[in-house]
Order: sequence, then structure tokens, then C-alpha cells
Amino acid sequence: NNNNNNTKMTLPSLVVAAVVAVAVSCATHVVGAAAAAAPPPSILFLQCDEMDGRILDSSSPFSKIVQIPNLRKLASRGVTMTAYTNNPLCAPSRASMFTGRYTSSIGAYSNVKSITVDLSNTSLPDPTCAKIVGYGPEWCVEQGRKANIESTINIAFDSADWVVHLVGKMDTGGGPVMNPKLTNAVGYHDTGNWSTKSTDVETYYPGDVLHTWARSANISKPAFAPLEGPNRWINVSNQAGGPFPGDWKVTSNCIEFLQGLVAAEGPDHAEAAAPFFLYCSVLNPHPPYYSNATFEAFVNQTALNQSIAQMKRDWVPQSMLHPAVRYSSVTEGVADYFDDDLVFRMNLAYYGQVAQVDYMMGRIIDALEKTGRPTNILFTSDHGEQRLQHQLVEKMSMYEGSARVPLVVAGPSVTRRGVHLNDTLASLVDLFPTFLDMAGLPIPSFLDGQSLLPALQSPAARLKRDFVVSEFLGDEGNTGEFMIRQGTWKLVVYGDEAPYQAYVPQLFDLATDPNEMHNVAAAHPDVVAKLKQLLNSQIDYVQVNRDADNEGRECIRRWMAAFDSPAEWQGLMARAYKDFDDTDLHKLYQWLNRTN
Repeated sequence: NNNNNNTKMTLPSLVVAAVVAVAVSCATHVVGAAAAAAPPPSILFLQCDEMDGRILDSSSPFSKIVQIPNLRKLASRGVTMTAYTNNPLCAPSRASMFTGRYTSSIGAYSNVKSITVDLSNTSLPDPTCAKIVGYGPEWCVEQGRKANIESTINIAFDSADWVVHLVGKMDTGGGPVMNPKLTNAVGYHDTGNWSTKSTDVETYYPGDVLHTWARSANISKPAFAPLEGPNRWINVSNQAGGPFPGDWKVTSNCIEFLQGLVAAEGPDHAEAAAPFFLYCSVLNPHPPYYSNATFEAFVNQTALNQSIAQMKRDWVPQSMLHPAVRYSSVTEGVADYFDDDLVFRMNLAYYGQVAQVDYMMGRIIDALEKTGRPTNILFTSDHGEQRLQHQLVEKMSMYEGSARVPLVVAGPSVTRRGVHLNDTLASLVDLFPTFLDMAGLPIPSFLDGQSLLPALQSPAARLKRDFVVSEFLGDEGNTGEFMIRQGTWKLVVYGDEAPYQAYVPQLFDLATDPNEMHNVAAAHPDVVAKLKQLLNSQIDYVQVNRDADNEGRECIRRWMAAFDSPAEWQGLMARAYKDFDDTDLHKLYQWLNRTN
């Protein structure tokens, strides 16, 4: 040895050193193997329907209206984000969320067309899509081929040998729920008699289909069935069990699943030891709006009245609304049906339903905690609710009430606590990659979203995409609406088909105008141009709108051809549009003959 500082070692000392080295090496391998074998935290995905995200934003006055202690507690344990829907309508939003792709990239335009095939066998159409007159099995399969959906959240976790359990409202189309292993999920919107050509107005309401297909025909009439009227909104007052009794079943099923994990623990129950992905989805606070005294007791009626008073001060004559907003307001029958009493009762019931959601989510979280299983929890909604803000009801709008969704994330993978990220924007399209990142699974390149996990773990993290987009091509509007938000700027643009190419964009600075009352697009053409360019980098919105309009024409023509006489389908148009007349019929024919 040429090292002058070496020391001689005797044979015994070498043996001891070797033994120690082997022992250390073995111990290291054992620890490493144990670490490698440790499963990732499970995932509990909680979702409601139609909840305005500002209700969970403590900086918003809407957060003062209703007590939601369970969701507030969850937020204190993790991170609340400023989040937006991919599409302010149930089925497109959820199809986009579960596939991790924008709704236009998968052709999920409406509640009657989202995922159109069985994803385990794409030669099989989604049953609901197949039976809709105007679609049909072959058309649905062709749409599925074009969408080329490669995976969904639940398929990815099932393929990774997680225990996957879906409970409640899926509303994505048939694809993700046609796996018999995944129980208790509801696939599509209930189509009622959409598959028939019935002219019985007592049982058949074709509105949602026709309003979607013929939206750009610009038939500006209330799109309600005459027999519904205001009961579309306030169905029953003071229901003892609250609305949507199926939500209690969803809650119980999720609790039973979690209790089953505890009961099945032990070395002989490998499935119980595997990580699980549990999806619990309730329908509240979706319309029709009705609640009960138990949950309405959580509503601060003073704050509610103040909110309603401010909303009414913000109202302008319908003639002064943006033309796209005015069309939606007329279509939704706001001027026809909503007096002061109905406005208050609808809002009170809505917030009561929000309180009910909080109670249900709290019960599921309590059951989870009793399992002792390390689990990441995420709570969100598919879209928000306007509640007469801007003289609009339901969703189907790019205003904050409709487009904002709550997003709370907590658990072992979330190292930040009690933080609201105002400056980090999230989208429902980001959930798929975020869940994969939490599980240590690879994130496919075909996803449109990005993982939010870095922002959930470090205040220094900066996400690659600092903006969010949303798109709407469904019913109760007469043109496509496309939104992009970056920083405090929010831009909404519209399709270019005549006569809508004249619709000016809307630009809002949410820092100074959180209620979106002042369109400043004309004053900031540079911001409009920049945001349009960013939006187009994600969605070619002009082409997307044209494609949706042409698809609507194609479907309407096939639907008309299925009847023996024009009088039959014209009667159904009158059922879909209140006071449908010869002028509207002329509009429809003009639109059908227009090329786009």
C-alpha cells in the first residue's frame, strides 16, 4: 500500500469489519425494501354538484352566508385553491375531469353527448347515446373513434391494482362506468323519453336535446315546458329528508366501504391492505332547489338578504345585458318567473343544500379517520351556480358564480396547512394528473392538465401553466362561450357564426371588479389580444364552435327525418320552446340551410 497513513488490520478485525459491513448492507436493503413496499396513501375523492367555489373562499362575501364546518375543518388541514370548471355543465365537465382532457378534444359538448362509447370495447356505443333519435349506435361509435380516449382516472387506478370504488353521480357517459367491477355509479343524465318520438306533452320533454342542437338558430324563447313553470326551481318546500334522497344512500355506501376496510384488516386480506381510490359524488346542491329547516338553520339570513340586495342593485335592464347573456336570461325564463319571494326562497334553499353537502362530507371523512389509513382527500364540484346573479340561473355561464368551483386538498401528500392559494389557478382538468402524481404513477403526455402537487407542497413552486381555460357549447345559450383567466384578468369570447361574430368579448379585472360588472375589453386591447393567443394555444375556439354548430345541424336533420310528418316534430319544438311560432320556424329553416 502506497498510502503512508494506512493502518494495519489483523484478520479478526477484518472479519469483524466484514460482518459489520454485511450487516449494515443487509439492514439497508431491508429498510429500502420496506420503503419500496410501503403503499402510497389512498385517495378519497369527494364531489358535489353545482357549488359556487366562492362559498369556500374566505375572502368572498359569499363565504359568510352558510356555515360549513366540516369543509372548513378540511381546509384548515390542507390547501384551498382558486379553481375553475372545464365546462359549466354537468356531463361535459365530468367527462373532461375524468379523462384529463378538454371537452372539445373529446367532443363532449353537452349533457346528451359526452363519452359516447364503452372504453373497454370502443366498438360498443354508450347505451344512452345510442338510443337518442338524431344520434344512433353507428354515429356514437364514430364519435368515440374521433375522441380517442386513452384512459380515465378510474381506469388508470384500476390498471395499477388499486381498489377502485365509485359511488354516486358520474354523469360522464357510459365509458368509465361500464366496468362491472365499479359499482354504484350512475352513468348519464336520465334521458327520459328522448329515445322516442312521443308527442305526449305530459311525459315527453325534448328540450335539453333540441336546445343543444339548435342553439345557434337563435330561437329566443323561454326554454321551459309549460307544465313546469317556477316549479322547475322550487319543487317542494321544507322536505323532512331534504332534496335528492339518493345522496343519503351515496353517503351510507361510502361509509360502509370504509367500514369494510377496517373489518377486513389482517394478513389474509390483501385487498384491504392495497391503496384504494374512493369516489363519493352527491347531487346536491343541484336544482330543483328545496331544503328543510334543519339545514336552513345553518344559513345566515341577514348575510343572505344583504347578498340578494347587492345582486339586485347590480341588475340592469335586460336590453343592456351582453347579447349572449341576454339570450340565456330569456331562455331561462328569468323575467317570466322570478319575483322577490322566489328569488329569496331559491337562494335560501340552495344554501341549505350546501349545508347538507357539508354534513354528508363530514360523515364520510369521519368514517375515513376511523380506518387509520393514510389518505389524501380532495373535495370539489363539477361547476357552480348563478342564483340569479347577472339575471341567470343554474350554470351554463362563464361568470364566477357558474365557472368557479371549490377545491380543497388535504392529506399526507399535502405538506402545506390552512393555506388559500389566490395566485395559483387550478382547473378540474388538473385532477387526473394530480391524483397520478400523489400515487407515484406516471403522468401520460396526452393529458391536457398538469399536476397541482408541487403547489400543494411548496410555496416556492411555480406551475408550468399559470392560466386556466373553460368552454361551453351546450343548451340555453345561442353561441359557444370560451373563457381564459390569467392572474386577475378574465376574458370571455364567443363563436363567430352569423349573427354572433359581432358579439364583443368581455374582459374583467377580478381584483377591482369581483362581481364582473364592468367590461373593460375596449380599454385593454393588448390584454385581450394576449389572452386570445393563450386561449388559442389550448383550444381553437373558432373552429370548435363551428364544429359544434355543424354537428347540431346534422343531428336536427336526422331527428326531423325520423318523423312521418313535419307537424309531429314541430309540435315537439313547441314543447321545447314556449310560444314557438312561425317566426321561430323560419329561423330554424334559415339556420339549417346556412353553411358554416
